[in-house]
Amino acid sequence: MSDIGLRPEGSTLVLWKGRDFAWNFELVDENKHPVDFPDGQMYFELQTGGEHNALQKVTVTGANGGTYKLGFGGQWTDPIDYNDVVENPQNLSGDITDALEALSTIGAGNVNVQPSSLYPTWELDINLEVGHVLTEQMVNTINATLNGFFATFEDLLGVDIDFTIHDNLNFVIKITSTKSFDEVGLITFATDITSTMIVNAFNAVASLVGVFDTIHLDFYWTHTYQVMFIGELGNDVQPALAVDDADLDGVNGYEDVSVTIVKPGKHPLTFWYFEIEDSLAHIKIESEETDKIADRCLWQLVFLPDGEPAGGEGIDAGRVSRVG
Repeated sequence: MSDIGLRPEGSTLVLWKGRDFAWNFELVDENKHPVDFPDGQMYFELQTGGEHNALQKVTVTGANGGTYKLGFGGQWTDPIDYNDVVENPQNLSGDITDALEALSTIGAGNVNVQPSSLYPTWELDINLEVGHVLTEQMVNTINATLNGFFATFEDLLGVDIDFTIHDNLNFVIKITSTKSFDEVGLITFATDITSTMIVNAFNAVASLVGVFDTIHLDFYWTHTYQVMFIGELGNDVQPALAVDDADLDGVNGYEDVSVTIVKPGKHPLTFWYFEIEDSLAHIKIESEETDKIADRCLWQLVFLPDGEPAGGEGIDAGRVSRVG
């Protein structure tokens, strides 16, 4: 069978384990004289596979009302109401989906906001009596006492406890249930925990009697949901959503919205770009990146002229050969 078009002979891209990859490429005419590259980009396109969608977690903590915004690609959503369940009464994620898809940088069908969960959270501001100092042993005793106290509430299924120590006499303890509640389930959640109950639990431990000057308790729901990029934004790396929580109402200044990247996303292709100056093209890839490329991975060397959105001209192709 004959070939139609140009078939590359099949070059080998040699990558050494633990070593950088560098290559200089000069464009010459039929007389071997250097000529300037046309405007555009030249790059290796490696078929690394392993594609997956980007997944991010949004956490709203310390809030009891107000609004916040999420940003992507330099655009901001309309304000997202912390308590708004009017349009989607069964789940806040519908409202958040609407807000994100309204951005032209995202668009309809390109995000999946996974169901929201709420975790009951208590903040304890504690001041010690003068003459007492917060020690590692006292922290361990307080931690064990609080775990034992909250374990008596079967609905919680245990708690996570975090200490923020301001100095030897003042610290904050954040206590969050390990069990989440959906927006409907939280209505049936009923537990009335007061500062007095916490003090009584501490006073039941001999080494903690008379240690505390004041204990102030605040309660709020920590609200979390996940955003997966799909559709046209799927199978690629996506930056973390930006946050504007200036209009969020909170408890004693605890209010905060944060975004963490659960999975960064991955494109099925890896691109290594050249730097082009006049007739010379240069590329240098650090060893941390070259070591990610598997042996016998397929690759193409492509030139994409300016003004052409995709495609480009194939220059060479072949497989990777790993050394070492």
